[in-house]
Amino acid sequence: MITNIYCVRKDGEVYQTDTNNVYITNKPDIPMNERETETVKPLGRNSSVTYDYGTYKNRPITIPFVTKKYNDFYKFCSFFNGTKINMYPSWQNGLYYKVLSYSINLHDAKGIPEFDVNFLLEPFMYGEEEKITNSTFENQGDVNSKMKIKIFGSGDLQFNFNGKSYQVNDVTDYVIIDSELKECYKDGENKGNDFIGDIEELEVIPGTNIFTNGLGNITKFEITYVPVYFR
Repeated sequence: MITNIYCVRKDGEVYQTDTNNVYITNKPDIPMNERETETVKPLGRNSSVTYDYGTYKNRPITIPFVTKKYNDFYKFCSFFNGTKINMYPSWQNGLYYKVLSYSINLHDAKGIPEFDVNFLLEPFMYGEEEKITNSTFENQGDVNSKMKIKIFGSGDLQFNFNGKSYQVNDVTDYVIIDSELKECYKDGENKGNDFIGDIEELEVIPGTNIFTNGLGNITKFEITYVPVYFR
C-alpha cells in the first residue's frame, strides 16, 4: 500500500503528498501516548513521590520525504506555512493528528531534495465530527470528548447526561452549551449565569452515552462531538 499523508488546513485548503510528487521514504515510528507526571524526592523520605497530572504530553514524530523537483519541495513548504493543520496518515484509516508545529531539515542528495519534517502533534488522534439526536448512542473513541449540545425549548430546562444533572434557566427557543469553550450562550447572548452544573464534566465518554429529559419542556436536542483515540 502506498504510504502518504493527506492534510487539511484551517482555511480549507488540502494537500496530498503523493499527488504532489512528494513521497514518504520510510513509515515513521509513532511514540505511544505518555502521561504527564513529575517525580520528586522529598527531604526526610527514603523514596520519591510521583504526581500524575492526568494529562498527556504532545507527541513529536519525524517523517522522511523525497521529491524530484525543488518546485514540489517549495510547494510543500508553502502549504505548511503558518496555519493549523489536520494530518491524515494513510496508515491510520481515516483518523487524523492535529499539528501544533513543525520544522524541516533539507538534505540535497545529488540535486534531489530529500527532507525530514519534525512534527509536534497533539497527544491523541481524532475522527470526524459526529452529530447525535438519539437519547442513547455509542462513542467509538477511547478517550472522553468535549461536546456541544443545542437544547430546544423554552423556560427553565433541566436534563441529565451520563447520570449528571444540568440546567439552563430562562431559555427562549434554544440554548447552546459548549464544554470545549466552557460557554453557555444563544446567538451573541451569554447565558452563563443561567447555567447550573459543572460544564467541564459535560463530556461524551467511550462506549454508551445516555441523554434524558428532566424538568421543563425540552422539545429536541443535538449533540456534536469529535471522537478521540489512543493511537
